[in-house]
Amino acid sequence: MRREDWWVAQCLEFDLAAQARGTLDNIKAEFCRMLRVRLATCKLEEIDPFKLPPASERYDDISKRARPQIIFGEESNIPLAFILTDS
Repeated sequence: MRREDWWVAQCLEFDLAAQARGTLDNIKAEFCRMLRVRLATCKLEEIDPFKLPPASERYDDISKRARPQIIFGEESNIPLAFILTDS
């Protein structure tokens, strides 16, 4: 979802999230970075990286109300799942 100049990526199946300022490419990179750090840390600690509760129902509700946004230009190659906003 997008709030002003910030993007928030929230996984619904697991309570994992990231935020980044600027472009959709920035939030994709930040979400991937967060996931890599989580996987590496859990491997070191011998913890199941996905033994997490699902995201709050609030985010599921936001996802259901979201409207796809078509963005042209440098970000147009981003899959539709990455361009949902709650506005």
